[in-house]
Amino acid sequence: MSQPARSRGFSLVEAALVLVLVALVLGALLVPFGTQQEQKRIQETRDKMARIREALIGYAVARCGVTATVPCLPCPSAPGATWENTTGEPRASCATVNDAEGIVPWQALGLRKDDAVDAWTRPFRYRVLEKAVTGSGTVSHASGTNCPTTPSAITVCRRDPSGTKTFETDTVVALLLSHGPNGLGALLRAPGAATGDEAENADGNDRLFVTGTPTAADATNPFDDIVDWLSSNELCAKAPAGCANYQ
Repeated sequence: MSQPARSRGFSLVEAALVLVLVALVLGALLVPFGTQQEQKRIQETRDKMARIREALIGYAVARCGVTATVPCLPCPSAPGATWENTTGEPRASCATVNDAEGIVPWQALGLRKDDAVDAWTRPFRYRVLEKAVTGSGTVSHASGTNCPTTPSAITVCRRDPSGTKTFETDTVVALLLSHGPNGLGALLRAPGAATGDEAENADGNDRLFVTGTPTAADATNPFDDIVDWLSSNELCAKAPAGCANYQ
């Protein structure tokens, strides 16, 4: 005996409703999952930065104060045309503001090439205080809460959600920067040019960097960079023989 047409039609409606409900549930689950994955990448990036900082400290402990010509910290590595042909060897000299910024010199630090990229597979930006390499020169430190425009020391300013910046610190001997999920301004594998505060972090021609609250991609001043640094106080505590080179 065949099923009545009305009954068959009702079953199709029920099936359609079930599919709609399943789609809604999956959609609700996928959004938190995507957020969780992004947070996982951010934490992985911070963990990698911490390993690089420890490697920099180990480098300074082993070398600082050995002789006047031995650098306390390594120069950055120059980026190649692509990541694949970037060597990870430090520049021979980084006495100028431009040469003191580049790729993490993983070869000199005893790290793997994979250690020098963030969780989005883009290379970390590495800025070193020239005096920590050359052992000479003077560094003038800022006073007050205003964010300087042309500091002689590596300077970090903190931004709030509106983009307003205040002075954070200028006792930095080495700074590490990930260009975050959007990757804008990265030295290699960048999906595009940075703007606003992200452009300040990507210009490579001064000692000023910005950290702080992320803002959405569709904001006037989008920002998702991740910044970490090694302070002179921390390095003096671990490698006191070269302390004069960090101040």
